[in-house]
Amino acid sequence: IGTLVLPWFFGFWGYLGRTLLTTAIMLLMWYIVRPVKVKSQFDFQTFKLLFATGWRLFLRNYLQKVSMSFPRLALVSLGGTVVLGLAAPLNWMFVALTGITGSLTAYLYPKLTHRFAKGHSTVGKTSLKAAGAMVLLLLPVAIIGLPLVPFLGDILPKYVEAIPAAQVALIAS
Repeated sequence: IGTLVLPWFFGFWGYLGRTLLTTAIMLLMWYIVRPVKVKSQFDFQTFKLLFATGWRLFLRNYLQKVSMSFPRLALVSLGGTVVLGLAAPLNWMFVALTGITGSLTAYLYPKLTHRFAKGHSTVGKTSLKAAGAMVLLLLPVAIIGLPLVPFLGDILPKYVEAIPAAQVALIAS
């Protein structure tokens, strides 16, 4: 929390310093509390195998992240910064609900992978049940959130024009 003031005092360099400092602290914390403590060693054969498969995954993920900026680029070039700003509440709705499903997926995926590796044949059924549970969990959130979205106009009056689109984004999420 103490690093929050760095950007105010040092601008971009403070922001960069804050990012580096918080990353170093997280790395140190993960190193201290790692669940399995093993001695590190470098194996060139393993490196070659991991690099041969990993570079494709890295490239795909990089291109996916880059492509996520295309809609914003289109909005700003076709409609200007006002239209881009009005799209922010839509993004909030998508991020809020997909964040919940992403957290559940991050929890379930390793467990399902482990079960699949052990030879359990019910992984597909469990995945479908989990997907159904996510829908049942998020449906009330969307139903409750739908009438609450117009109150964004009271809190953030510059976004009043985006309220109908934000409601659609909430349902679509």
